Amino acid sequence: MAKRDYPEKELSTLISEFESTMKRCREAASSFFNAVSAMKLNNNKRSGIAKEADGALDALYDVYEQIFKLEDVAERSTGFTINDDEEKVAWNLVRTARNVKEKVEVLQNIVKNYLKAAEAPDLAALAIEELEKKVKEFGDNMSKLDMQGGEFLSMLRSMYDKARVGRLP
Repeated sequence: MAKRDYPEKELSTLISEFESTMKRCREAASSFFNAVSAMKLNNNKRSGIAKEADGALDALYDVYEQIFKLEDVAERSTGFTINDDEEKVAWNLVRTARNVKEKVEVLQNIVKNYLKAAEAPDLAALAIEELEKKVKEFGDNMSKLDMQGGEFLSMLRSMYDKARVGRLP
């Protein structure tokens, strides 16, 4: 591995990017959960469901975009890893982020299906059941991403501290 000039500066940038991106990701996920709750409350009002479904889809797009950025930060951090444990933490975050991105794509389709099914009362019950199941699954995945993100951030900060005292290659 090549010696880097000022690795603490690069690590500081990665930490800042990760923290701000994770914050925006949480905010977008929260917006999505709020939009889904409002969609379910507007059970029989097509215009209300459509408005909230658009909000939910926008929030999912934002989540997807932020997760893509988290994945990028994690991949860039691997150039600073000293041991296998640190590299494992970074790649675990990348894997989790990719999994969540896949779930976001599925959720986008589920929201669109719910919007279509809201017009047919006999399909609405099935659509809401599927939506609730996938939303819960998405919430679990976001919790896992948050947990992995905390572990990753801790590792980045440790690497930053090592870089400040000259212990990184």
